[in-house]
Amino acid sequence: MSQSDRTANPAKQVPPLLSTVEKITEKLCDFHDRLPPMVVKELRQGMRARAFVGVFLTLQGFLALVMLFAISSGGTSDAGETVSRIIFFFFTVAVLCIQPLRAVNALHGEIKSGAIDLMVLTKLSARRIAIGKWAAIMAQSLLIFVSIAPYLILRYFFGGMNLFAELLTLTTILIASGCVTAINVGVSANGAILLRSLVPLAAGAFLFFGTCGVCFNREFREVIEFMSMNMEHAWGVYAALMVGALYISWMMFGLSISAIAPLAENHSTFNRIVAVAVAILVAVTMYFVEADKRAYPFALGSVIMPIVLFAFCEPKYLLAIVTRPFVKRGLLGRLFGSVMYPCSSAGIFYGLGMIAILVIVAQIAYGGSSSSSRIEMHAFVNSVCASMLFSAILLQLLMKRIENLLGVYIGIVTSGLIIFGAIAAICESMNNDQAALLFFWIPQVNFYNLEKNEEVTLFLSYMTLFVYGTILFVYGLRGRNDVIRAEKEEMDLYR
Repeated sequence: MSQSDRTANPAKQVPPLLSTVEKITEKLCDFHDRLPPMVVKELRQGMRARAFVGVFLTLQGFLALVMLFAISSGGTSDAGETVSRIIFFFFTVAVLCIQPLRAVNALHGEIKSGAIDLMVLTKLSARRIAIGKWAAIMAQSLLIFVSIAPYLILRYFFGGMNLFAELLTLTTILIASGCVTAINVGVSANGAILLRSLVPLAAGAFLFFGTCGVCFNREFREVIEFMSMNMEHAWGVYAALMVGALYISWMMFGLSISAIAPLAENHSTFNRIVAVAVAILVAVTMYFVEADKRAYPFALGSVIMPIVLFAFCEPKYLLAIVTRPFVKRGLLGRLFGSVMYPCSSAGIFYGLGMIAILVIVAQIAYGGSSSSSRIEMHAFVNSVCASMLFSAILLQLLMKRIENLLGVYIGIVTSGLIIFGAIAAICESMNNDQAALLFFWIPQVNFYNLEKNEEVTLFLSYMTLFVYGTILFVYGLRGRNDVIRAEKEEMDLYR
């Protein structure tokens, strides 16, 4: 090439080294193409958000000042523990209180603006959209977690640090942040502002004050001692808490997927199967570790109640295409679908079956005992189950007039608790405990009579269980017409 050609084409004179550096820089400054597009979209928006930038810079500034003061104190005996307390406090507030609250409007904003419809039209499934929202917030929380590593290294040189316990505690806080974020993403798709906003805010306030109470009191040492895993059954308790938290967050996260998914998709069947599997796993584990029988109903109830709540809030109608995987398997498939379809009828039968199992377990654990404490616990479990059935019946009565089934159901349960508080206050002011028995048909009111009329309350709880269970079963049979119609349409197409 001549000198004149080089002068005429200056763009071709880029040095090879500079070109290579630019390519590397371009790759480092952007996300990789293999990352899910939803995660990339949310990360680009989230990393620039003032909330994340403010939390990140504030955390770094406070921790830097704390380290400066700790170093200037001359390394006193309590300086190391004080630094640990402050690191844990700021980190917990950042990732467990503030970060999950950013998911409060994660899906509702997309639904309200109509953007969610455009996303569903693409190859992105409802599950990928919801997971993308969650993963973006968790990636930012993970960045905060990594950013405090230098402070932990400096903290180690102060001495008196239980390295394993403190690292496990920080990791557990990050996992708990993921669970709370998943729950907030799940409720963010709900239209009720009380459920979508006030409940996460109340939970965030509770976690904040709980963090203050633990980090600045003697409970901090107890937590670190437990996390050292030197106590008996410590690993078992820790594993049980983790499994329970992951299960509850998974169930709540499923709300977001069901809310934005097309009606032709079935996400309820998998969740119900998972709930049954987890309940069996919990029962088998408690049997082999020889747990107290009195704990069985409460352990199984914590697994059963969330899925029963969602089953009772299923929509009334069922699309024919949803029945296809069940109809293909003949009579057994249709029988299995009668409790697994994502519709009101199947949800009622599934919920009644799970509650019946819980009532039988309570009878085995508490029945045949004259102990007042066991009778109280037995009546309590029965009353909780009856309140679930009573609320489901009221929901069936209102189903044609409402759209937000879950919000109304939770509102009915909450109203029952408010009525219980009002009746309890009236009975206390009148000094007449028997008056509360007149309202036994409201299952929540029976909580007031647990300590005063144990045997009568137990009998009334069984009576309400039978009556409300029968009424709800009739509602389920009435809804079978829609299920049979959908199955018939699919069988005609299948033939």
